Amino acid sequence: MTHLRRPLVAALLSYLAGLLPTLRFSPPLSVALGVLLAGLVAAFLIGRAPRGGTASWPILLAFGACGASVGTLAAREVEQDCRSQFRDGEPISVVGLLGAAHRASQEGAPPPLLPLLRARHSERPGCTGELRIRFPPDLPPIPVGARIELVGAWRTFDIGADRSLWPRDPRFRGFVLVDSLTGGVPSVSADNLALRLRAGADRRLERLFPRHVDLVEALVLGRREYVDRELRDRFARAGLSHILAISGLHVGLIAATILLIATVLRLSRRRAITATLCVTWAYLLLIGASASALRAGAMITLALVAGLLQRPSAAAPMVAAAAFLILAIRPLAVLDPGFQLSFLGVLGILMLRAPLLTLAPDRLTQRAAGRVLLDALAVGLAAFLVTAPIVAHHFGIVAPISIVAGIPAVPLMGMALIGALSALVVDPVVPPLGNLLADGSALFLDLLDSVASLAAAVPYGNATVTGPPWWSWSVAAAVGILAWRLAHYGGARFRAVVGGGAVALVLTIWPLAVRAATDGFQIHFIDVGQGDAIALRTPGGRWVVFDAGPASNGFDAGERTVLPFLRERGARRLEALVLTHPDLDHIGGAAALLRSIPIRFVFEPGLPVGKDVYLDVLRGIETSGAQWRAVRSGRVMELDGVRFDFLWPDSQTVDVTEDANQISAVARVTYGEFAMLLTGDAGVEVEEILVRRHADALDVDVLKLGHHGSSTSTAESLLAVATPDLAVVSAGRRNRYGHPAPSVIERVSRSGIAVARTDREGSVTIDVRPGGVVWSRPQW
Repeated sequence: MTHLRRPLVAALLSYLAGLLPTLRFSPPLSVALGVLLAGLVAAFLIGRAPRGGTASWPILLAFGACGASVGTLAAREVEQDCRSQFRDGEPISVVGLLGAAHRASQEGAPPPLLPLLRARHSERPGCTGELRIRFPPDLPPIPVGARIELVGAWRTFDIGADRSLWPRDPRFRGFVLVDSLTGGVPSVSADNLALRLRAGADRRLERLFPRHVDLVEALVLGRREYVDRELRDRFARAGLSHILAISGLHVGLIAATILLIATVLRLSRRRAITATLCVTWAYLLLIGASASALRAGAMITLALVAGLLQRPSAAAPMVAAAAFLILAIRPLAVLDPGFQLSFLGVLGILMLRAPLLTLAPDRLTQRAAGRVLLDALAVGLAAFLVTAPIVAHHFGIVAPISIVAGIPAVPLMGMALIGALSALVVDPVVPPLGNLLADGSALFLDLLDSVASLAAAVPYGNATVTGPPWWSWSVAAAVGILAWRLAHYGGARFRAVVGGGAVALVLTIWPLAVRAATDGFQIHFIDVGQGDAIALRTPGGRWVVFDAGPASNGFDAGERTVLPFLRERGARRLEALVLTHPDLDHIGGAAALLRSIPIRFVFEPGLPVGKDVYLDVLRGIETSGAQWRAVRSGRVMELDGVRFDFLWPDSQTVDVTEDANQISAVARVTYGEFAMLLTGDAGVEVEEILVRRHADALDVDVLKLGHHGSSTSTAESLLAVATPDLAVVSAGRRNRYGHPAPSVIERVSRSGIAVARTDREGSVTIDVRPGGVVWSRPQW
């Protein structure tokens, strides 16, 4: 713990103690709370430090007050930023420079979000800054650095979010859904050297790495927009997601390589360090580095300059200095997961690596290979122990397999990165050598992917978790600090009692915190293409799925999309699978669900049709042991406070019709004061019957538009009684039916109802909690 008492580190902790409350709460309470926390930090650090061993009380309190002032100004600046004032659905016209190349996305995947740099709002003079944009899927490729003029509509990521929560960087509050380009053919801006160089690197990487271009762009340029979702998930389950981003590890490898080359060329110490720093910072400026990369750049600079000046330096103060540098430029970086993981990971290694190595048996350290292996394990374990809570909180996954997977993955990544950069530099001069280096780098990329695949498949190597609320981390930290202080008193038995008591207290509080975090109702409209699949998670953690998506032409949405979606969120069984009607785009994936996950009940109308897929579903129900129930008007199901009222079909209609859409199940879903209407493929005739019979029950907050937004559904009469705040359309991109019909979208928009579409925005999530309803779009 001596690292925490170094003056610069203590100053950073006091600064953060003042900064964080002012970002979370409103003044003057936040300022008072920030200064109070800074005082507690000072008391903790000074209380155990030797005389003169750390900064004094007044200095630490001054840093806390400085952090409180900066946080207050940053929160006010975010609130007043013009990008924070955009309303969802607002028409928008902007001009800017494209920060990442646009090209065709994977089949079935929505176009990714791309950065638009130096964006200027045409109708709001003075409104400038970086934005995120999403192009239409049929737009031709556009190079990075192109100057574009566009018109579109603003889409906010989280609708209905409580404004008292942590402020969000204006760059990431939403995106522009582009309708069209208005400025002619885009061309690369001639006045931005970094973007011109990046455009050239993009073209060269596409030619050198035809099979791995997306992965190489992530490793070399930090652009992950086009990385395959399955590959991302594979690396996440292996605990290797940091490899797909430009991090301190990447920057350190590049700096070490340049320093080694300078040494081989027998450059003087001063010239070698100067060349290393110039190349490193040129690279960081070229890629538009993240917080973790900037941290590494700052630490490398301080370490090399200290060595050049022959001044002793310690790692922890350099980490603190790098953090101060980044927070001075962008205070909101403290809320960024990359910033948190980068700095906490390094501090965890500094604080825990040595104690962990002392636990190793002496016989394992007698050989050089054993020492290297133990050191790698200690570094991986130290980083995992400190960063696992942050990863769980932000990403909902914990992967202890990363401790082992990182041992082969890191050197493979280093070889692939250096090989790719070498190919990029050599190719313009000696093309055959560039191709040879690229082929060698591709081999290491294949090996890296194999390591990630093996690690992701290890049983119990990773687990999806539900992150508890922010206050639980504060409680756990307070318990840890208190236990650490008490452990300095008494003998070994007393320390064991204190440690055991702290662990028991955290384990007691943790389930309560997790329960508080999950005390809500979540609805996911899953993007399955041209079809429906809706997953609902009750406050008690139980799952209900309405429809399972299509299956055709070798693509099974149940197996490829719905099952992975459920498993990523920790679903191990379904309480109910509701199949609204026996059309292929609704029941195609049901057989895969019945084969792969336990299901208690299957609800469906029971229309006696002989479609092979429907018969397969019936056989799957019988084989799986699920209990079959007929969907009929008046049937009710309740789970953990969530009520499902089936309004349609009635028995008479099922007996006399052969039109599957006419007997499509319609359900009203309620939780507290929240209500939602799921309409399947019910048409206007069914809607009018429901309006006559159940007008009061149709008043809802969310309406799923019938039949994928077809013109045969969503009558004016239904909209008049439903009065939803949000309408959701589940449809496939560029589908041959033209869903959703423009007339329906115009009708809904004319009624003042917000529209979310899976064909343009991907999966849509609605989070219902006692404090309100938030619906969000995917942020990739």
